[in-house]
Amino acid sequence: MRRLALLTAALCGLHLGLAPAPALAVTPALVDCPYLGTVGDNWGVYGFYVPSYPGINLQDVTLYLQFPEAGTYQVSLIARRDAFNGPMVGTSPATVEVTSDRFLPITFRFDSAAVPAGSTLVFETRRDSGPSGTIFFAVLVPDGCPVYQTENFNPPLGGYRRAGIAVRITGDPDPAGRLTVITVPAVVSNRGLNETFFHSDVALFNRISDSITVKARYRCQAGQNCGTGEATFDMPAFSSKTIPDVVSTLFGASQSSGALEFSYRSPWRRGDELAVFSRVYTPELPKPTNGAAVPGLPSGQAMGKGIFLGLANNGGDLSAGFRSNAGIYNPWGFEISATFDVYRTEGRLDSANRLGSFSATWGPYESRQINDIFKAAGAESTVTLDGMLRMTATAPVFGYVTVIDNGTGDSVFQTPKPF
Repeated sequence: MRRLALLTAALCGLHLGLAPAPALAVTPALVDCPYLGTVGDNWGVYGFYVPSYPGINLQDVTLYLQFPEAGTYQVSLIARRDAFNGPMVGTSPATVEVTSDRFLPITFRFDSAAVPAGSTLVFETRRDSGPSGTIFFAVLVPDGCPVYQTENFNPPLGGYRRAGIAVRITGDPDPAGRLTVITVPAVVSNRGLNETFFHSDVALFNRISDSITVKARYRCQAGQNCGTGEATFDMPAFSSKTIPDVVSTLFGASQSSGALEFSYRSPWRRGDELAVFSRVYTPELPKPTNGAAVPGLPSGQAMGKGIFLGLANNGGDLSAGFRSNAGIYNPWGFEISATFDVYRTEGRLDSANRLGSFSATWGPYESRQINDIFKAAGAESTVTLDGMLRMTATAPVFGYVTVIDNGTGDSVFQTPKPF
């Protein structure tokens, strides 16, 4: 009856003199990659990390574990900064009593351990005791989850396994605002084949009602002159800005090419406050031009495995037909290894259909383009308009492919599809 009276009073707008219910304390998630209904990889074998952690401390980490049978389990989560052998953030053990429900959300508590904002937060999974059999944790999540799973616990970041795991991480946000980095993986102000001269224009738009201070950093290819390399400018609320021939105009670095990063902090903490778009084209304006759109990509779209479709090659003849270039920007402060494998138009991605391969290392923050990837991979004689290319790297990188008309310089730019 009391419950019915309370409901009636609420519906009728009556006040019964009752003490107000206490407000619920809700800690917002700094990282929230929802569970999609399947489990995946072995607990205690694989780890994960969060680049550019947006908080100043670590409170709770919730993961979704499937246990092999009923019983009492001891599991732990170990957090470090920047690498699997980096400074310790904390260790959180958990005792789990498993009965009939063997799939459970497990929360590991870290008691607001301090974390410098912008750090890479690295997690090692550990199984301490319990019944035999494999413990799995959920890994299938929507695209864009800013968490990466590792192949092992080897420093610095354990090798790349996949983008995303199902996890919810809480902590206090950085009071200075969330640091966001938008990367344009390829910009240029340089001559190309057959009398082409490529330029990149960049357009930006501030989507929020606060001003944003933007820092631009140019990562030109090794051996080139990056000019000033850095520039800072303000984007007022709801304002747009276009920078023509950005490499030359903003950095004074004509006759070069590379990657371009735009970083900013925003109290909105959304991560999508600044929209970035660029276009690469040839020849110089105001002449008629051919070119391609090159997107500005958030950090969460870097990946270590991907597929490119629709590559073209003209059997080594660069005077006609098409050529395909492949590039990588390494956004990390350590060396990475990467491989490009060229495949036949149809069939499985296996050794029987692989036409060639190219492997190399990229230094810290290095941008490098492999011109004529078919030739570099040992498949120069291939003639195709719809080849495939697989990219694998030891850490998430910004990979891309440009398919260029040898006659006109017209081009198609693409980023990898997850694989």
